[in-house]
Amino acid sequence: MYDYLRGTIAEKRPTQVVLDVGGMGFQIHAPLSTTQSLPDRGEVKLWTWMHVREDILRIYGFASLDERRLFCMLQQVSGIGPRLANAILSRASVRDLAEAISTGSTDFLKSLKGIGPKTAQRLVTELQGGLDGFLSEPGLDTPIRHPAVRDALQALEVLGCPPKAARQAVERVLAADPDVSVEDLVRQALRSI
Repeated sequence: MYDYLRGTIAEKRPTQVVLDVGGMGFQIHAPLSTTQSLPDRGEVKLWTWMHVREDILRIYGFASLDERRLFCMLQQVSGIGPRLANAILSRASVRDLAEAISTGSTDFLKSLKGIGPKTAQRLVTELQGGLDGFLSEPGLDTPIRHPAVRDALQALEVLGCPPKAARQAVERVLAADPDVSVEDLVRQALRSI
């Protein structure tokens, strides 16, 4: 299995990225949260998971290790395969999904396309209690709730910035301009790191 791929974005679609790695183009399926955090061009690093069956060889890519870990955990639940796990992560952030499962919020889970009442209950029953690591961030006093902050931090991580430095840079930019767009947030944070 490939642990990660680092390369240049050759093409980007809503849930797919073609990554040029040493002259080879890898088609990588990814949740929306990942593709939205990536630049249109440039070098990136994606954490990967490979789905191998007799008729399928598909690579899934993620902007963060947490996304990949949760993707793998979702597949442990009966009835959830890689395509549905990817679709779930496209519709809910890692933190929101972990919070919904941990608190038993089946209504939130059922609101996600592809999740019915039985699957929502299985998610809660089988994964509840095992998601505490997704609900807190080491070394941070407060959780990240604003989507722009999460997206900016994921983008900075993909670009190779250390998490603590990225968080501090994002906080400095937000203190100066709380209404900044994600793109400007990433750009200004990179300048200050």
